[in-house]
Amino acid sequence: MYNVLKPILNRGGAGYSMTRAESVAAMNPLVEQHGKLILAYDAALRRFADRDLAASLNEGMNRTRTELAKLKETVLSLGGIPPNGVDLDTDLDLGGTDAEMVHRLDDIERAYREAIQDALDLPHQQLRSTAILENNIKGSEARLGALHPFVTRMRRPATA
Repeated sequence: MYNVLKPILNRGGAGYSMTRAESVAAMNPLVEQHGKLILAYDAALRRFADRDLAASLNEGMNRTRTELAKLKETVLSLGGIPPNGVDLDTDLDLGGTDAEMVHRLDDIERAYREAIQDALDLPHQQLRSTAILENNIKGSEARLGALHPFVTRMRRPATA
């Protein structure tokens, strides 16, 4: 569907919307990816040597957790079962230095934002799903904004 027509045809039920099952299939990978994102931030926040960096990034974590809850709530409201995260690998390799962890978080956050954008670009996304995804894009951009000063200040470590 043309991006110009998308807001017109999908507003107020006009036009076709994804089925509930299709919406669940599109949202569940995002729930899992968001859970991994939170694990990465939590691990980095515990390991950062620079406590000012940790404090700065920790400010947005309540919103980040709320975003995950909203994603799960949306999947449940669509009749699906969201991933609960018990099978997520908690032993994340974020690197050993603050610079490595900051750049790894930036990479993970950018991949998450791209996945949300891909879901938003699906034709005929349901209105509620679209609203939740747009909110999560804003949250991702806020986290990237908080990471940006540290990413630019800390040189990306060379990879072997």
